[in-house]
Amino acid sequence: MRRLLPLVLSAMLAPAAYALPGGVVLPGCTLPAPPPAPSALEGNGYVRLGADGTASWVVNGARWGSWHGASSAYWMEPLDVTRPTPLCVDGVPVALAVRAQQEALGRVAWSPDGTRLAYAEGGVLKVRTGSAVVSYGTVASFAWSPAGDALLVDGPRVVALGGTVTALDVSDAVWGGGRVFGHGDWVYDPDTDLMLPEVVSVLPDGSDRQAHGTGAFAVSGDGTRIALVGEDGFRVVAPDGTDLGSAAVASPDGVTFAADGTVAFTSGAVAHTWDGTAVTAHPTGRLAYDVHWAGTHLWWNDTDAAGTVRLVVDGTAVATAAYAHDLDVVRRDADGSLLVEVERLRGLPTNG
Repeated sequence: MRRLLPLVLSAMLAPAAYALPGGVVLPGCTLPAPPPAPSALEGNGYVRLGADGTASWVVNGARWGSWHGASSAYWMEPLDVTRPTPLCVDGVPVALAVRAQQEALGRVAWSPDGTRLAYAEGGVLKVRTGSAVVSYGTVASFAWSPAGDALLVDGPRVVALGGTVTALDVSDAVWGGGRVFGHGDWVYDPDTDLMLPEVVSVLPDGSDRQAHGTGAFAVSGDGTRIALVGEDGFRVVAPDGTDLGSAAVASPDGVTFAADGTVAFTSGAVAHTWDGTAVTAHPTGRLAYDVHWAGTHLWWNDTDAAGTVRLVVDGTAVATAAYAHDLDVVRRDADGSLLVEVERLRGLPTNG
């Protein structure tokens, strides 16, 4: 729980309540201190998976959260979901929104360098730098560019911090270095004799469109490697098409890159990693899916015949839930940590 310490200490020093016009007073940013033990949590919760391999629980009273070093930003959990609740930055309330808006509108995210905070308030994307706040229009989701100078929002569109908005003709869009990668048109793949979505990339202004292959994909943070998975197996290519490695793995899925370039994907009851030269199998004994990296630590979900789902780090289960959709990674922070939403918790072992 050590990574929650700055959050809790700053909250203890924060105002205890938030006053609205008309004299309505809402709970402020004070979180329980000390935080409750994981075994004491019931119902829904939020797990922070640290880049150091630890798991800690976002305590009762906080909802979506984002961290950068010692800085924290989180929405308080309202007692009444129809009433506004504060967004707390380092324990101080700075904005208000209702719970439904928080869930639908991308939550909250620090920029990669930790100098700006993006969030949605009343359906409007806002970026906070110190005490200055700039609004950028209605959104449903957003993600910072690696340089922290623009956001990729639903549509997709690229919103530059200067205010320029560019619509992109791609779907499933993600950042990769200074480019945006996604799926373009469906094209015929002679290797599989199937119509598959083409993986393409463009510059943030929509120019210099390039094709990189077909199927499900992931992109390294610097945009220099693209992992592709499909019926014909797993392979990694450079943006210019140079083959960087491949493996014949049956029905690969859920591909993702670690910060050091290692790739992970799943296939049946096995999680796989690729270090640039060879694929290593990590048998789970259960159906594995939804693989993610937090730092150099590999997290995935797996399930058994009874439908019980586990959240697993490096082969060790840290949480369980009742249904496959009950463990959901909702965001990745700049420091490599993940925020996971967990519903209907069962048995709460933790390694942090």
